[in-house]
Amino acid sequence: MPAITARNFWFWFGGIWVGVGIPFLLIAAGVAIDGARRRDRLEREGRAAEGIVLAKEIRPQDSGPSYRVSFRFSPPNGGAVSGAAEVSEEAWDALEERGPIAVTFVPGSPTWHRVQGQEDDLLLPVIFGILGGILASLGGMILWKAFAARRAEARLADVGVVADATVTAVSTARMRINGVRQWRVRYRFEDGEGNAHEGATTISPEEAEGLQPGRVVRVRYDPERPGRYAWIGRTEA
Repeated sequence: MPAITARNFWFWFGGIWVGVGIPFLLIAAGVAIDGARRRDRLEREGRAAEGIVLAKEIRPQDSGPSYRVSFRFSPPNGGAVSGAAEVSEEAWDALEERGPIAVTFVPGSPTWHRVQGQEDDLLLPVIFGILGGILASLGGMILWKAFAARRAEARLADVGVVADATVTAVSTARMRINGVRQWRVRYRFEDGEGNAHEGATTISPEEAEGLQPGRVVRVRYDPERPGRYAWIGRTEA
């Protein structure tokens, strides 16, 4: 596995975000698909049964109260099955503890069931889908920019012109790699037309050692688009 450096940091960073976001999206998709399968089977194969309400409760939530019932029912060819579900406020008001509750279940799979007034649980897939979408999108944008920068560097390696640059400032950067704070170097150079350009780069402490304002370093710029340039590093002098 390649070591993390200032050069490949954004590939690692973006890849981690994408790697975290994709499982969230897969979980959201899996939960949504499983819910759709259950609803489809209940509609096609569902059988009716009468259960008994074991308990009723109201759970406060930021989005509003959640009305929940616990119940038990006995399929014709199996033992008792217990469950709990969120139902509409109207259904919750109409139910009484120890009273009857209408249940629809799938024969052979009685744990796949639904009670009268039950509301679809979309919270989990929605939350995971939003989180996964945000993380994967941000990671994708970071990777796209990193690849674009790498393509620009490849072009500069082919057609770029090497020029001397003067270091104007050296300071610690916000970036840490493997717990080590990196350094930020600002520099100034002139292209072949005499136009001045200012740039900055993040480098390791080892590469930054000895650099100070006034030191001559090297950069490479695109002669057709001098505003595109890249850091090479210090000269031998």
